[in-house]
Amino acid sequence: MKDIISGIYLLLSLVLANYTEPTLGKRINNLIHKNYYIKLIIVYILIYFTINFTSDDNIHTKEHIKNTSILFILYLMFSKIDIYLALLVFLLILINYTIYSHIIYLEINDKKHKIKEYEKYSDYLTFIIIIIVIIGFLYQVYNKKQKLNYIFSDN
Repeated sequence: MKDIISGIYLLLSLVLANYTEPTLGKRINNLIHKNYYIKLIIVYILIYFTINFTSDDNIHTKEHIKNTSILFILYLMFSKIDIYLALLVFLLILINYTIYSHIIYLEINDKKHKIKEYEKYSDYLTFIIIIIVIIGFLYQVYNKKQKLNYIFSDN
């Protein structure tokens, strides 16, 4: 129940955050709208706090920053892949989340003998998602003439 409430709170916070732009002031709004790197820093901070907000594990700060950095890099790659691959990855993430939810259900209902099987499916799916994102990103970068401009732009 705590996860549901936390998830709903996070969702509402993200949706309501869209309406708080005028409260920051014109200079900060202009800085954010005109500077793509500031937007990337904000995404990094959001990932950092979202992982911390949704995780029950107490991990070392270095490990937390490493996980945030990996997710941020995957996010950057994901934002550059073809739209059809992005939809496929999004569908696979949804399926993986459903499997993870089922694992939680099995843990709660003492069906430990099936958990390993579903964890294996989840691990394979996670690996497939990462591979699709990396290959899709490399394919897109390979086809661009100005590779660094493509990677670090909001296209």
